[in-house]
Amino acid sequence: MTSPKRRRFIKLKSHSKQSIQTIEKQYNRAINIVSKYQNAEIKFIDCPLLSISNWNKYKGHKNPETYKVEDFLVTKQIQELNYKIYQLNSKLNKTSVKVSKYFFRGRKRRKGQIRKSVNLSINNKDGIHPGRLLSLAITKSILLDTYIECFNIDQKSELLQIRVEQDELNTLF
Repeated sequence: MTSPKRRRFIKLKSHSKQSIQTIEKQYNRAINIVSKYQNAEIKFIDCPLLSISNWNKYKGHKNPETYKVEDFLVTKQIQELNYKIYQLNSKLNKTSVKVSKYFFRGRKRRKGQIRKSVNLSINNKDGIHPGRLLSLAITKSILLDTYIECFNIDQKSELLQIRVEQDELNTLF
C-alpha cells in the first residue's frame, strides 16, 4: 500500500494564460543569455501533450473521469505554448521540432479539411511519460533535427562536414 504522499493527484493549476506568459518570459530570458555568446545558438522543442485524468487514474483516483475537462484545457494551453515556441524559433531562424505531432491523428474529412483528434493514450498508462516507442520517435526527431542543423553535405564528394568554429576545435586538444 502506498502512502498518501505517493498517491498525489494532479489538477490544472491555472486556467488563465499566465502560465504560458511566465514560460515565454523564461524562454526570452534564455535567448538573452545565449545571445551574449557569439558561437552559441538556442532552439526550443515543443511540448508533448499529457492527460491529467489518466495520471489520476494511474494513481488510484476513484473518479478520474472528472478530470476530462482539465485534459481538454491543458491540451489547449500546451497548443498555445507550442505556438509561442514556433514563433520564437521563427524569430531565431530555426525550425521547430514538433514533438506534439505524435498526439494528433487525422480522422474525417469535411469539405476538403481533415478533422484532427487528440490521442492522449500514446503516453504510458500514467498519461504523462512517453512509452518506449514514443520515446524512440521523439529521440529520432531530435537527432534528425540536430543532424540537419549541425552537418553540411558536400553534394560533389558526399562527405559529411561538421560546422565547428576554430576556437571550439582548440578546446578539444
